[in-house]
Amino acid sequence: MLAVRQHQEARRDLIRHFVDLAENAGIAVAERFLAGARASFQVLAQRASIGVLLALNNAALAGMRKW
Repeated sequence: MLAVRQHQEARRDLIRHFVDLAENAGIAVAERFLAGARASFQVLAQRASIGVLLALNNAALAGMRKW
């Protein structure tokens, strides 16, 4: 299984969403969000070619997929 790398910005976004959900919808909702994100990361690690291959102009993003 491949490893899913999270950029620091993505990790910060997850934490911000978790905190916002915890404050506004409750800790149970925030925990479900985080569990869902982790489950999605596992799916991506198991099936790296899932989703639609994007045609992007930036060469650094070659091979990027949208799921």
